[in-house]
Amino acid sequence: MLEAAVYGALQDLDAMILFTYDIRPGRRQLEFFDVRSDPARWGLTGMCASIFLRRQVAPARRKVAIGYSLVDTHYPTHQPYPTDIYKLGWVSQVSNLFFDQKCEKGPDLLVASGRTSGSAYPGDRTVICANWPTMDLLDHETDKSVDQLSGYDIATVPEKTQEFSFGGTMYDAGQKVTLIASPGYLLADVQHNEALRPIGVGADGEACLGFRDMKRNNYVFRKLSARHELRVALDAVSQLYGDQVSHQFVDDNRYVSDTGQVKRLVDGELLLVDAPQVQALAGALQGPARTATSALSLSSASPIGVVIWLSLDGRPADRSEHWCLKMVTVATNTAEVKGLHHSSRETTTYALTDLGKPPVTTSGTPSDKPTTISLAGRELLRVFMENGTWELLGEGRQYYLWCDTPGVNVAFPGLAQAVSLTRFTDKGGEEPQTVAQPIVYPAEARMVAVRNP
Repeated sequence: MLEAAVYGALQDLDAMILFTYDIRPGRRQLEFFDVRSDPARWGLTGMCASIFLRRQVAPARRKVAIGYSLVDTHYPTHQPYPTDIYKLGWVSQVSNLFFDQKCEKGPDLLVASGRTSGSAYPGDRTVICANWPTMDLLDHETDKSVDQLSGYDIATVPEKTQEFSFGGTMYDAGQKVTLIASPGYLLADVQHNEALRPIGVGADGEACLGFRDMKRNNYVFRKLSARHELRVALDAVSQLYGDQVSHQFVDDNRYVSDTGQVKRLVDGELLLVDAPQVQALAGALQGPARTATSALSLSSASPIGVVIWLSLDGRPADRSEHWCLKMVTVATNTAEVKGLHHSSRETTTYALTDLGKPPVTTSGTPSDKPTTISLAGRELLRVFMENGTWELLGEGRQYYLWCDTPGVNVAFPGLAQAVSLTRFTDKGGEEPQTVAQPIVYPAEARMVAVRNP
């Protein structure tokens, strides 16, 4: 839910649909698509709606389009949809741009899909390449390549595996990488044109992998894998606009939006949101990645979950007087059964072999190890629970707490050792009581209010 809302806002989408919401009476278990009975999804809907509708995560600054000619779209290559190039969507706004044969203008950066040579890019700020030589859907024409059709008639050298030295585009300056140039460009011809700068100079001194046109700000290759095209596109955004993005994102498997507000740590299995009115962490909460943003830090007894702090008064975390903080972890049906479906070096997938039955459980249990939340440099809350779901509303120095697991100890380090506790039930609020911290979340409570006496 958080991922969808955050990237929906980053991509500046106009609308999103929450699919699906089951309204049949008596449905009290999790289904594959229904969100109503799922505290791990439905429990975040309000906060995520606020993030998207109020644009509390800013749209990306740069717009990148992936170009598809008519031949690119329909020719049956072995290149999958989508390719690695769409990881740019974690950094910039990304869209598809469809055209017949010639695309003269794109947004901030235009990236050829790389599928066929049935296209021409005569404009500027384009990453140009094609991995199949066909120019039409029936393979009748194969005599021109996409770079030639785009105005670059540079001599090539035969396919050869060798070591290429880079100057900062695609790989770090001074880095040497063994690659196949299939084919490469004749280095002498590239160097003879004062507007061109070689990208990847071969050890034989005769070939380069590609080149940059300094006048048109194009990055040109005869062929380029999708992963390498992603590297070039990231560097192009940096070189053309000065944004803090680069091919290093691919090396680190860590992608930061061009706004700096969204960080995706792929290997760390963690998503971090660091915006003035939203601070959030989602994914592996006990993994090797540091579970902290600029204003929100967390140590958790729960291995996986989502923690969102959301400003309700439009102020940042260090000045907000009205805010909401929520944590969700897991949710399962009673007696549901999962089995190993597929496992590889990169992923392990489980299948739900028995849907189980009501009620839904979040597996919340009291724990000696607390989930500790710090906000804007001060420790805010300790919840002595593993898994489970809780929500805290802050209004000045008074807090309203809801938790789905009775008997859990909760401490508020910013309040006095003895606090005023008001229990709310179906009948309303009871008389306040003065209790010592940590408080014990009472059974049958709809929520509790906690403040200094």
